[in-house]
Amino acid sequence: MISCRAERPALDRPALGFVALLLAAVAGCGPAWGQGRPVPLTPSARPGQTPTVAPLAPLPGTGQPVLGQPVSTETAKPGEASVQPVASDPLRAIDSESLGLLSEAAGGFGVTLWGNTRRDIVELLLARIPAATAGPTQQSLARRLLLSIASPPEGERVGHGMMPLRVERLYARGEFTAALELINALPARDIDPRIAMVRANALLLTDDVAGACQEGRRRLTGGQQSASAGAVPPAGAPAGPFWDKLAVFCDLIDKDKERAQFDLALVRDQGDRDAAFFTLVDALSGNAKAALRNFKEATPLTLAMARAANQPLPADTGPLDQPALLRGIALSPVAPAAMRLEAAHRAALYGALSPEELAKAYAAVEIPPAQFANAFSEAAKQGGVRARALLYRAAQTQTQPQGRAEALKALYALGRQEGDFALLARVSLPLLLEMRPAREQAWFAGDAGRALYSTRRLAEAKAWYDAAGAAPASDRDAGQSLLALWPLARLADGDAGAPWSGERFRQWRAAVEAGKPETVAPRLAMALMLFDAFGEPVIGVDWAALYKAPMSATAPVPSPLLWFGLREASGEGRVGETVLHALVALGETDLGKQSPVVVAYVVGSLKALGLEREARALAVDAAIAAGL
Repeated sequence: MISCRAERPALDRPALGFVALLLAAVAGCGPAWGQGRPVPLTPSARPGQTPTVAPLAPLPGTGQPVLGQPVSTETAKPGEASVQPVASDPLRAIDSESLGLLSEAAGGFGVTLWGNTRRDIVELLLARIPAATAGPTQQSLARRLLLSIASPPEGERVGHGMMPLRVERLYARGEFTAALELINALPARDIDPRIAMVRANALLLTDDVAGACQEGRRRLTGGQQSASAGAVPPAGAPAGPFWDKLAVFCDLIDKDKERAQFDLALVRDQGDRDAAFFTLVDALSGNAKAALRNFKEATPLTLAMARAANQPLPADTGPLDQPALLRGIALSPVAPAAMRLEAAHRAALYGALSPEELAKAYAAVEIPPAQFANAFSEAAKQGGVRARALLYRAAQTQTQPQGRAEALKALYALGRQEGDFALLARVSLPLLLEMRPAREQAWFAGDAGRALYSTRRLAEAKAWYDAAGAAPASDRDAGQSLLALWPLARLADGDAGAPWSGERFRQWRAAVEAGKPETVAPRLAMALMLFDAFGEPVIGVDWAALYKAPMSATAPVPSPLLWFGLREASGEGRVGETVLHALVALGETDLGKQSPVVVAYVVGSLKALGLEREARALAVDAAIAAGL
C-alpha cells in the first residue's frame, strides 16, 4: 500500500498563533531587548557541551570584532543591538533582509552597503559566493558582507530574496552559529523551507538533534517539503525526502518504532536510494550487524545518525570539499583520529574551524616519545597533517627562543611548500607572539615577519623587519631576511611598512631571478602586478625577465561580465557589489595559482573604492601564496 502524508500519525503542535501575535506586538511597540548589553555570537551550550563554532576572523589591522545580536537598519546605532527589528511606525512592515550581526562600528560595511545596486545582480552573485576559499582576506570579506547590517537594495525580489541566500552561504562556509543567529532573529513568516533546511542541517552538525527534530516537526506539520538530504537546494528545486528522513531519525531517537516504520515507508515511496541512510536506520533499530561501508556521499543527517548509532565512519567518508561537512567530520566522536585530524585541517583551511580549534586537534594527536624526540626528521618522514601537528607541538614545548624559532621555521617551510602557510601562521601565532625580535634570531626574521604580515600583525612584523635591518652587514641570513620581507612590508603598509627604494627593489629582483628557474616568473609577475596596482614606480626594465617566461597563461580567468561588473561597481562606489564581484571573480582557486593580472585587478578595484586596508591584506595573501 502506498503511504501518504495525510495518514501520518498526529504530531504535537505547539500553539504558535497567539504567541506569534504577542511577539509581533512586543516587537512593534515595546523597547528592544538587550540594547546596550553585549551578547555573544555563540548560542548557549547545553549542559556539558562546549560551543565549537569558529569565530569571525579579525579584520586586517584590527582586533577581533565584537558581535551583538541581530540589528535592523531601522534602529541600528553604533554599539547598539536588538533581538528583533523595531519600526518607528508599528503599522509599517519591517524588511527583515536588513538584519545582520555586524554594525559598521563592529566591522560591517555599513547600512549603505547596497546603495545604488540592482537587487537582481545582488541575488545572482550572492548565490555564487565561494565556500571553499583558503585566503584569509577572502574569508573575512565574505563573512563581513554576509553579516553586515544593511538596507536591502532597491527593487522587487527576483527569487527567494537575500536572506535565504545569506544564511545558505554562511552555512556552506561552516559558519553555523552566525547562520543560526540570523535565522532565529527572523519573523516566523520569513522562515521558508530553504532557511528551515539550513537551520536543521546546522543543528544536526552541531549535535543538537533535539533542535533539528523540532524543526522537522514544524516543517511536516506545516505540510512543507524541500529538497533531498545534504546540500541546501537551489531555488526551484523539486521536493525531496529530507524532512521524512529526518522524521525517521527523530522517531528512532524517541524509540517510537511504529512511527519510524510509517515514516520510513514514506521515504521508500519517494524512491530514495541513500544506502547509508537505510544502513543507519537498521543500526538505530537494533541490528547489530548493520555497518557503514560506503560513505562517499555523507550528509549532515547521516553524520548525525552515525554518531547516534555509534557507527565508526569508514575510510571513504566524504565529500571532502565542503567546509560545513568537514567541520562535522572533524568534531565527530565516531570518526577515526586520523580522519578527524585531516578534516580539521581542511576545515580550518577554509575558515570553518578556528585556529584555536585546529590547535586543539594538533594537541590531541598521539605522538610516541621517540618521534617527539626527533621531531624534525619524523616530520620530514611522515609529511601531511601529522607532520604539521608534530612541528607545532615541538614549537609549543620549546621554552628557549632558539629552539622555538627552529621548530616554527620548519613548520612554516612545510606550509610554504604545500600551500597552507597562512593557516599555519594563524595556528602558531600565539607561540610566535611570545618571542621578541632580537639580533640573535635575525636569521629567523624572514619567517617570523612573513607569518606576522600574513596574520595582519603589522607592528610586530615591522619589529622583526627592523631587527633584520639592524644586524651587521656580515650577517648574511639577516640580510636575506630583510630583502625577502621588503616587498611584503611595502605591500602590507606602504610607507609605514618600508619606504620605496629603487635600489632595494633591484636587489630583491636580482635575488628572485637568481632562484630556481620555475619560481622566477610566478613570483616576479605577482609582485610587479601588485606593485603596479598600488602605483609603485615599476618600469619597463623591471619586467624584462618575464620575456623569458611563457607568454600564455593557464590560470583561470573570470568571465568578461565579472570583469566589467567589477570595474563598473568600483568606479561608481558601490561597495557591496564591488566586494561580491571580487569574491566571485577570485572563486575557489588558490591565490598562488591565480593569474597575477586578475589578482592585481581585484586589488586595484578595492583600493579605488576606498578599501585600501582590505586591498593590502589581499595583496599580502597573494604575494605569500605566490612564494614571496
